[in-house]
Amino acid sequence: CLRGSGSACPGLLGPGHGLQAFSEEPAMRKKELVKCLRRKERRNGANKESSKIPTARANNERERQRMHKLNNAFQALREVIPHVRAENKLSKIETLTLAKNYIKSLTSIILNMSNGHFPDVNYFSPPQQSIAMM
Repeated sequence: CLRGSGSACPGLLGPGHGLQAFSEEPAMRKKELVKCLRRKERRNGANKESSKIPTARANNERERQRMHKLNNAFQALREVIPHVRAENKLSKIETLTLAKNYIKSLTSIILNMSNGHFPDVNYFSPPQQSIAMM
């Protein structure tokens, strides 16, 4: 190959292009052309692209799974938030806004019931089972 010249491999363009033709046997010429083409592919990034395909597919699959889990979580949140409109599915932003407002209203109710003070944190946690009961 003519390194650094930016031109094709010698012998590929044929006679009359100013490139030195191969004088070796046809088998040696073929071997040199294959080497030259491989070098050219590496320079042009052909091997890089083909090696990225499995990684890109794996990344796409992980992203699909992540989005599937996120959508399932939003659906679970939609099912526990009280809302008026039941015929249409709430958007993600509507779901988050309603959840925030619901939490604020529940917090307000708790504060009103406890004379403006948050009750002990253990008050809200589920009862602990003793090891003897298990």
